Amino acid sequence: MRSHLTDPLMQGFPPPPEQQVTLANWQRAPYSRWAFQNVRRLVPTAEVSRGNHPPSVFEQAPRYLDDVPVTKMDGQVVPLQQLLCETSTDAFLVIHRGKIVTEQYFNGMAPSAQHLLMSVTKSVGSTLMGILVSQGLIDLDAPLPSYIPELKDSAYGDATVRQVLDMQIASNYDEYPEAPGGYSLRDLDQVTGWSPESGPGRPKSMYDLAQLLKKGDGDHGQRFSYDSINTDMLGWIMERVTGIALPELLSRELWSKLGAERDAYIGVDPSGSAILDGGLCATLRDMGRFGQMILQGGTFNDQQILPRAWIDDIRFNSDSAAWAKGYYAALFPEGGYRSQWWLPGNALQAMMAAGVFGQIVYIDPVAQLVGVKFSSHPEEVDGELYQNMARAFETIAAALEAGNEQ
Repeated sequence: MRSHLTDPLMQGFPPPPEQQVTLANWQRAPYSRWAFQNVRRLVPTAEVSRGNHPPSVFEQAPRYLDDVPVTKMDGQVVPLQQLLCETSTDAFLVIHRGKIVTEQYFNGMAPSAQHLLMSVTKSVGSTLMGILVSQGLIDLDAPLPSYIPELKDSAYGDATVRQVLDMQIASNYDEYPEAPGGYSLRDLDQVTGWSPESGPGRPKSMYDLAQLLKKGDGDHGQRFSYDSINTDMLGWIMERVTGIALPELLSRELWSKLGAERDAYIGVDPSGSAILDGGLCATLRDMGRFGQMILQGGTFNDQQILPRAWIDDIRFNSDSAAWAKGYYAALFPEGGYRSQWWLPGNALQAMMAAGVFGQIVYIDPVAQLVGVKFSSHPEEVDGELYQNMARAFETIAAALEAGNEQ
């Protein structure tokens, strides 16, 4: 395990104004370096308890990977360590065949720090959904209003749970709109309290905002449209069918069973609802545990946490026609999206949980590799970062497999 550098932000009593992290700047570089490791000092959060069980233990099998050559999308070949620096890495972990082969921390991050996962949270939420589906509590083919009657007059009125899960909703919400009109991630950030409000009359919560959405062009189920608010609807459903708030539900069904080292925590909006689209914060090794559980077909810490069938469905049942019509088809032309997971479409049949500013959990079931990357990249959405890191993990897997054959 290695640690690199410390960060001058928020140092001093009080910190100098130019080094203070606030609600207005926390998602921008360089302030995000500190903010993504200290989210609960900026916005309201709720604990996701690890329970009282002893933490599960990873074996160590250290390998020097810094000089592994990675061929980037532009054809340039760079050492892995250079790529990690170029992409503003805060922490990096590789687990191969169940053993930690490299674990690195940057920008003052420590093993005990809980880093913001952004939309990697969506894939964690999908895992919880899979557990509840296996318990018979949720029917993926049911219309959303059968669980949330408040949505019957919204864009979700004739949508199924499966269509929401696969991001195939046609509405007037557009994550990054090219033209004004409708709602966007900016509105979602404001109603969650993650950015300053702009003007009176705004919805007061995620769920209030969802009820204002109207049907967009086309039908549900036809095109992949990555809209974060969809994931929050999944959270609402899970709370309704169990009668349990998401932080407690995540703890009971997932976090306590992983043998996590530390509690996680998740951002909550002004109504107290957990932000399942991107609010979870966890340590590097605990996300390694999560990834290893997925790699092992839902089994971890001597128990079946998630049915293997849920994972197999993600890997093999993506809707390629809907994916091809979506904006992100250019990112991974042979890829796809299923149940809140990205599928790079490589020969290794990998799965990837991805969040803005460079958060990644990468799972290669062929080489038995899990990779976790926490970042504070300056660009919110940098498609080449995810493409290059997918290539990096493929190269690392090949190097480790070759080493095991020697």
